[in-house]
Amino acid sequence: MDTEDTQPTNQLQSDDLYFPYQSLSINIYPSMICIHTSDVTSTETLVIDSKTGELSVIPHFAPEEELTEVIVVDALYGFVELEGGMFIVVIKSKDFVGDLAGDHVYRISDVQFIPCRNIDKGGYSKREKLVRDLLESGDFYFSYTRDLTNTIARLSSRADGNSNGFVYSQIEDRFFWNRSMLSEFERNKWYRFVVPVIRGFFQVIADSFDFCVISRRSKYRAGTRYRTRGADQNGDVANYVETEQILYTFNSISSFVQIRGSIPLMWEQYGRKYTPVPKINSESSLNQKVLNYHFQEQLRIYDHIICVSLLDTNGIEKELASSFKNYVQNEENNYIGYIEFDFHHVTRGNNMKKANKIVTQNEDLLQDIGWTLIEKDNIASHQKMVIRTNCLDCLDRTNLVQSLFARWVIRKQLQSLNINIDKKFNKLFKSVWADNGDFVSRQYAGTRALKGDYTRTGKTTTKGLMRDGVNSMSRYMINNFKDKARQMAIDLLLGNYKYSTEDDEYLYAQGIWSESHYRSMETCISKMEEIWHEEYLVNQWYMYFISGKKNRTKERVLILSNKSLYHIYLQKRGAREVKSWKRLPLGNLLGIQIGRYSKNRNAMVIFLNAGNFIEEYLYTSLDYEIEPLNYIRSQIQNSVETNFGKEHPFLYIQRPIKKKKNFTIHDRTCYETLQDSVTDDSSYTILPLGNSIRNEESESSDSGSIEDTQSESSESSQSSVEETIENIEQYQVPNPLVKRRSSNEFRKSNQIFGERGKFSLGIQRKKN
Repeated sequence: MDTEDTQPTNQLQSDDLYFPYQSLSINIYPSMICIHTSDVTSTETLVIDSKTGELSVIPHFAPEEELTEVIVVDALYGFVELEGGMFIVVIKSKDFVGDLAGDHVYRISDVQFIPCRNIDKGGYSKREKLVRDLLESGDFYFSYTRDLTNTIARLSSRADGNSNGFVYSQIEDRFFWNRSMLSEFERNKWYRFVVPVIRGFFQVIADSFDFCVISRRSKYRAGTRYRTRGADQNGDVANYVETEQILYTFNSISSFVQIRGSIPLMWEQYGRKYTPVPKINSESSLNQKVLNYHFQEQLRIYDHIICVSLLDTNGIEKELASSFKNYVQNEENNYIGYIEFDFHHVTRGNNMKKANKIVTQNEDLLQDIGWTLIEKDNIASHQKMVIRTNCLDCLDRTNLVQSLFARWVIRKQLQSLNINIDKKFNKLFKSVWADNGDFVSRQYAGTRALKGDYTRTGKTTTKGLMRDGVNSMSRYMINNFKDKARQMAIDLLLGNYKYSTEDDEYLYAQGIWSESHYRSMETCISKMEEIWHEEYLVNQWYMYFISGKKNRTKERVLILSNKSLYHIYLQKRGAREVKSWKRLPLGNLLGIQIGRYSKNRNAMVIFLNAGNFIEEYLYTSLDYEIEPLNYIRSQIQNSVETNFGKEHPFLYIQRPIKKKKNFTIHDRTCYETLQDSVTDDSSYTILPLGNSIRNEESESSDSGSIEDTQSESSESSQSSVEETIENIEQYQVPNPLVKRRSSNEFRKSNQIFGERGKFSLGIQRKKN
């Protein structure tokens, strides 16, 4: 279809003000896809040829074909090329997150991929799942009426002075995440189909005045923690985020902007050490050139930069800190300032209150920096400088210090407006900045920010220290073993990805650990912390829970506190609401069993004394390896021993589960241990899982692989077991930790347990 002959007459120019279409109807026909708008004043229809994939915009028309499907969507995100060809990515649903001066802001909650050509899609590809999970991670925001890529100051500098709507040529490219997926629209000036999307954070608090924090993550050198460090040859740095704090009153708007970003030198960190040593490129001229490129661009945007380095002046960060300082000083630019603040040294002993020194020591500078103030649609004052804060990751220390600067500014702003700060607002202010830190940290490192308890509450707590330890260990695991898939998703979304067979093998072997998994865990932790009083987080895991008649795997979050395990169910992965949860007290844990579940999977069973019976919870890890299960088991056992001492009857068995008929890893020692743990309540009968536990050959061949948890058992317990065996010897029950292989086995298991596929230790209440 000839694009030039079908252009609408009312074509927009790049400098024209426009408002995107707010709802689209996608009509799918055998030979084409027609995208209609809900705007009654518009005559534009976007047409995609299903044979060639070509795009065109023509006046409304009705093809003489049978309509096969209609999909109503909120907006177009763009086009992405995957294994099956080109796909339209549409925003299927959105969540309202706040009102910014009358402009509604939304978060992407659900996306859909529609093939542009007539192809057999053959189900979701691994790469499509990667991109989908990233877009549904809760980190992407848009508005139909406000350009979220620009600050208040940049919007106010428009020629028309209007901050509403979009001017395509003035959309800030650094934060326009879907621009590369809309190149055809930009070339043909189909701007009304374009809704700019940012990645970052947005939260607004409405009171007698509106308070908002918005963070915009740069799409340049975007990636994950250990895969993107330092700067590239263009001067773009990793983890670059612009954060704007906005204060709206009835007659004024105040804006304070800060930025963060990795040290603008060519350096990296790699290796499996807990904290790898940063390695700086030895070519000094290249580093100086890269730093020059970086600051030339920053000065073009912000006029004057104050660098605040929070790096350690000793230890593994020393070389990077001194190199950054020297290169900045070599720049000899009066518009670049430098402040060195060894955060860890100042706050040694975990005394976070001393971090306020960076504010008290630089109050005059902060006063000179000021903020942008707009009164009655006129710019009353400009922010003269922008603070560029960094530590090694530009996460934890950086967020805490940025929140301190922001708090000083908001106090001055409210004082100038004769508004008093009450305790309620002070608490909300801290909470918003802590949430901002968590979002920025999760996007880059995979976990919440460390030191978040001080940002959120103004004090350091035991609970917060425990969470920092958990998050720090989680970062190590995620950054070393899971970040390849996350990096692939970002590169696919930005058009930077290059296909390779190695990636195909990786995705097939490892499965996918995505952004939605992190959001699910954060949702669950937040829910638990709302109800906890004397409990605190020890660790958390995303697991496959196996249950039901057909041994189905269901995704669950397992949270370990100092007193309990929590088995948590969400409506779907990435949901922001917990559907249900169950508390498993550590004092009731009887044991953990680890072994092979199937050809590719290892399993972990948690046994719990539930009063009149023993409950079982069977889990596998997302990557099917046994080592994560061993780590989880050790964490749970350590918590049990810390609370109840080593004398607590806690059993741990680890041995391979062989696929033999009627073979079970539960041996006599296991039963007797559990019988002792349940106490002498006569309502219990132990049912052995098959005659194999009486087989002398089986016992002798496997006895060496069982941990010696109890060397001897009482004669009474042994006779009880033997008596029970004689009573039910005719039943043959398959191993509960291997897949059932025949209908006969199913029928026989049902005779004892009543429900096929139900994993039971075989302890039932006696019938009277």
